[in-house]
Amino acid sequence: MPQVNRWFRFGWQGVGLDVPADWDLTRFDGTRAKGYARLADPDVVRIELRWDRPKRSAGFEAVADRAFQRLAKQGDVDVERRTGLAELEGKDTETFTCRPAKGKGSSSYNMISVCRECGRSVMVRVLFQPGENIKAIVRRVLGSLQDHSYDGADAWGAHGMQFAVPETMELDKGLIYPGSVDFRFLSGKDRLGAGRVALASIILKNTTLEDWFRSFARKRFKKIRYESEEAEIRGHPGLELRGRLKGIGALVPRLVRRQRFLCRLWHCDVSDKLFYFAVLARARNFDSFAAYSQRFVCH
Repeated sequence: MPQVNRWFRFGWQGVGLDVPADWDLTRFDGTRAKGYARLADPDVVRIELRWDRPKRSAGFEAVADRAFQRLAKQGDVDVERRTGLAELEGKDTETFTCRPAKGKGSSSYNMISVCRECGRSVMVRVLFQPGENIKAIVRRVLGSLQDHSYDGADAWGAHGMQFAVPETMELDKGLIYPGSVDFRFLSGKDRLGAGRVALASIILKNTTLEDWFRSFARKRFKKIRYESEEAEIRGHPGLELRGRLKGIGALVPRLVRRQRFLCRLWHCDVSDKLFYFAVLARARNFDSFAAYSQRFVCH
């Protein structure tokens, strides 16, 4: 069995799983209501996730029947049903194994889950290669499934970041590049962002944290007037930036008073990354949204 030295809590659109730390997000699509995510290790695809919340209540058997009908149409797949790899409290589930009928290619351990509380259906597919024994890993992955929020917040976790945002916020952009990650959320006029940049010690060798941020975010935050002060953030040296929208105060002062800005920015020396958590929100939501920065885990 492959050795797992460290586990990571993956979170995406309200779906959460424990995964080996080197299995990370490589592709995603859709929304919180219906979507898809793929995780891979450095060599091969490892997990495929699909979720849906039907507009009409669909029983577990109907969801499972549709899944197996789709498998039957693919052909050349041997399916072993009711393998008992996981049972989840409050959910109807079935686990099953798919293997290529001709013995070539990857196989998969799978689980269909329908939550009795929220009605959300989730399909988890964990792929393995010929000769691999990953059943113990799969038991933990499948047994750790969470499909909705329990405290009004969605937990997000990918590419070395773990944080939470209000479940009412929708993912607007997920930008994943070599060395940097930037997730942006919105709800009405309110905005929230979280991100990280690698190789912090090299970046900060010839510049300050604030100067780097001004350059990095000059387009995104160009309409914000802010002041900065040094602060300890998540146990690391950092900056706290506070301000408001600029340039329109004389025209629409009420709007400026409503929308406030906060960005917490820090250098995590443990992971050698720069992290930031930013909020632009109306006064009635600002304090509660800003408090989510305390739920950020950087290492």
